[in-house]
Amino acid sequence: MEPLDVHKIRLYVKRLREMLQREEVSEADTNLHLITDLLSILRWTRNPDEMSMDYNPKDMGKKDKVDFALFHEGEPILLIEVKALSKDLTDENRGQLRRYCRVSYTNFGVLTNGHHFELHDTRQVKGRRPDDTLIFAIDLLELERYEPVMRFISSGAVSSGSLPVLCDRIKQNRELVSKFQEHKARLSDDILPSIEVFTPSPIAKRRLDQTMDNIIVDLMIHDLELVAVDREEPEERIPESDLDHPAWFSGLPTSDWTDKGPPWGMPTTSSSKLEGIEDETVAIFPTTPSGVDFIVRHCAWGWVRIKGTPDWIAFYVTRPYSSVHIIGRVKEVVHSTTFINEHRESLKQEDVWSYDPNKKVVLIDRETLTVIANPIKRTGRDYHVQGQWRTTFGLLRTAKILKQLRPSR
Repeated sequence: MEPLDVHKIRLYVKRLREMLQREEVSEADTNLHLITDLLSILRWTRNPDEMSMDYNPKDMGKKDKVDFALFHEGEPILLIEVKALSKDLTDENRGQLRRYCRVSYTNFGVLTNGHHFELHDTRQVKGRRPDDTLIFAIDLLELERYEPVMRFISSGAVSSGSLPVLCDRIKQNRELVSKFQEHKARLSDDILPSIEVFTPSPIAKRRLDQTMDNIIVDLMIHDLELVAVDREEPEERIPESDLDHPAWFSGLPTSDWTDKGPPWGMPTTSSSKLEGIEDETVAIFPTTPSGVDFIVRHCAWGWVRIKGTPDWIAFYVTRPYSSVHIIGRVKEVVHSTTFINEHRESLKQEDVWSYDPNKKVVLIDRETLTVIANPIKRTGRDYHVQGQWRTTFGLLRTAKILKQLRPSR
């Protein structure tokens, strides 16, 4: 397949970054300034034989319209449902896309807000369309890295039938992971007697369970590498981190949150009492509250694109906190594969769902990992942390609200 236009991709990412700074972006503006450019990158033209806007097939309600329908030989082959850039993609949106695909007899659909991009495969399985249709979800700020995968959605590739090949390959690997998890206990029981001949029973059982878990982790990583294509990072790229991509899951219940502060089990220090040098660099990354579990367990943060090694790393924790709430001194920045190899025994299966071999992991000095007692809050009209911010230790120690950090991006 012919590569996509990298220059157009970089212009798209630049415009996306600019639009993410706005308070509100409507669905109409998302379509006008982002999605039409994205379709152009994918080589879909406005030829009425190839593309239809506000598509309304006969079996859909009069008010139901798909933002874009892409055609091949007169039949809809891919539906694109667009939401406003300032809105999150929801399960209700996904159900809407699946319904549109069903009534229009279309096998593939895309749900996007111009920033997040989901590909869904709604083909029938044993006579019915499945509820779980997601093939992959990517952050379009990383569009250049995912260019080889996005080629499968280009006009020529879709018309030639390449899209089902990609979907089938990813689904087969996920089915393998599922089957292995399902039968892990039985396999362990079958193998254990042979191992116990040479190793005491408790030790053999523990080692076998760890081996089984390692195999599952490896399969999950392979699944992610099907779409995380290994590309050398251009020097001029601005580092980004994935906020809404499902990176870490801790199972920390929201009922544990209290007015006294977050239940994170770390020392708490006022920002004015933090010890450091005024001009030391601080990298600030966003995380959901559940992401803090990984930080606490591993004293690390990943998977991120980062140049150089900052002196400190801080975390903007999203709702209900909406503030820069955690800080620690950086020990080292390592490649993600190095981190996986060194921490394989302590990683949970859910820790690796967003593993990316092309990104890095920031290691944090455990002695300095601290909850900021007077967190730097987002005000009502303030922008929130998108991707990675850089500031100085002096500014972080005195700032009351986000915009006082004056990030350079």
